[in-house]
Amino acid sequence: MIVKKNEGYVCPHCGEWDVSTEDYEMDIDCLWVELSCHHCGERWSEYYTLTYDGYNYSGKTYDAEGKECTDI
Repeated sequence: MIVKKNEGYVCPHCGEWDVSTEDYEMDIDCLWVELSCHHCGERWSEYYTLTYDGYNYSGKTYDAEGKECTDI
């Protein structure tokens, strides 16, 4: 069985979420993750694009536009 993947950390072979990160590498705006499935033993790689999403400073949290988040 091959699963159509549209989200991370799901086995492309059996569809299970019971996976482990075996290795990873991060760059300025990219993440590569090697994963393995505890259910069927399959191994695969996933790729992610990292984007700036905000920051926390002096006990306050701000979104990517610099607006203070008050509902956290």
